[in-house]
Amino acid sequence: MTERYPLVRGIRLDDDLPRLVRLLREIEAADQSGEEIGEEALHGFLETPGRALGWDDWVVEDPAEPDRLIAYTILIPATAGSEADAMGAVHPAWRRGGIGADLMRRLLERARLLGVTELGVYVEERDIAARDFVLRHDFLAVAAFVAMRAEMDVPVPELPPPPGFQVRSFAALADPEILRQAMNRSFEGLWGHHQITREVLDAFLPSLLPDGTFLALDAAGQVAGMCRVEVRSDSGGGVAGYIDSPGLVRGHRQNHSLRIGLLRTAMRWLQAHGHDVMHLESWGDEPETIQLYRSQGFRDLRRALAYRREIEAWPRGAGSDSSQA
Repeated sequence: MTERYPLVRGIRLDDDLPRLVRLLREIEAADQSGEEIGEEALHGFLETPGRALGWDDWVVEDPAEPDRLIAYTILIPATAGSEADAMGAVHPAWRRGGIGADLMRRLLERARLLGVTELGVYVEERDIAARDFVLRHDFLAVAAFVAMRAEMDVPVPELPPPPGFQVRSFAALADPEILRQAMNRSFEGLWGHHQITREVLDAFLPSLLPDGTFLALDAAGQVAGMCRVEVRSDSGGGVAGYIDSPGLVRGHRQNHSLRIGLLRTAMRWLQAHGHDVMHLESWGDEPETIQLYRSQGFRDLRRALAYRREIEAWPRGAGSDSSQA
């Protein structure tokens, strides 16, 4: 395979970011999936703590025009545990020629070498060819990702937390350990979420909006849930407001008033900062939770299915590593 496609290599951050953005825009123009990944988001994926740049990722150059990329894949191991996620795509003009299968082989070999035992990918619900590809490689559908959007032209009403609960911002609490507990426990067991270490949290904190990160506490002062906002660059050169969907600790997940209260707190923060158009991302939530978000004015933009594959990890030092072929 590497003889047919000799220009498979690891990603070079400075050189390849604009090339990857160009590739993704060409793919989106053809597929019309509704997914837009800009340079900022790609940079975040590539510099996820625990990743080895140039070893946990690959790009394929156009043999006739090396400055253009025709395919890529990125492995993102979890910072704790033995799970990993992957993302990637092949330019429409180069599909069905074996590039995708070659990149999948490299991905699986690298994952095994790292001790990964469960690998996850996300596939747009309408992308039948990609669905068939991952099914052929022994992945099984387990959950869904839903991207939603709301346009609020009137102030969002406040919904106080239920009796016995309070909602505080991270800016007010200023306790990283409580935040780490909230991030781990609020989404525990949901697909698309991994346990994070204090080291990972410390690396993440500079990008966090402290006054836009909200923690729900019970009467004993224990974490009951959380929700946070982000302000990201969009494809048009502006900025957009995003909500990482509310998460509740097990035992509170049927408390719909608490969930909606957290969501409205985030929505009100975005409105107060000039964002009447709001995006919400849900990873692995139950259908009834998605329906709650719809009841608050959000509508579905796109859906992707989460696929998982169990793999047998190699002992460290065993196997072959083709990541730099």
